Amino acid sequence: AEFWHKVGLTQLEKTIKQAQRVKDISYQKKARNIIVFIGDGMGISTISAGRIYKGQYLKHGHGEEETLVFDDFPNTGMAKTYNVDKQVPDSAGTATAIFSGSKTHYGAIGLDATRSKKDAQQGQVQSVMEWAQKEGKRTGIVTTTRITHATPSATYAHIYDRDWECDTEVPSESVGIHVDIARQLVENAPGNSVQ
Repeated sequence: AEFWHKVGLTQLEKTIKQAQRVKDISYQKKARNIIVFIGDGMGISTISAGRIYKGQYLKHGHGEEETLVFDDFPNTGMAKTYNVDKQVPDSAGTATAIFSGSKTHYGAIGLDATRSKKDAQQGQVQSVMEWAQKEGKRTGIVTTTRITHATPSATYAHIYDRDWECDTEVPSESVGIHVDIARQLVENAPGNSVQ
């Protein structure tokens, strides 16, 4: 019990110091930058499995007591993840919610729940990348997946279906209405304005 009390006390002291530091500077300085890290598909159970793996296989301990690098970040957050039409979401809808603040349909990117297959403009929502660029801020995307994949493309694209990554994927009835994700990145802001 003493071990866990010590661990808890250490964490509590760290949290109190961080809260005091934030209180001391919160009225003095504004944030200059924002960096969003997304571990796609990284729910609580996956994070727990990562801690256990690190502790057992890399450090030969029990695992549950292990911490990951981001466990020590001063600020972290959690989000309720669901789509307007599904309880178990996909990364298109969740990334749209994270970057725009608007929940959407399973598979939709950069569109709200009013999306239309017949009107590419209907339901478009602005992302934090668009907001930042309008304020003259520099923006960028770093990804370990395709740049046209659902999660990174939610920063710049507006499309009915996440699978329409290139022109050959857009169904014939939607050609001329919807512009594929890759083309939006290259030809449209905010995608073509990242630095």
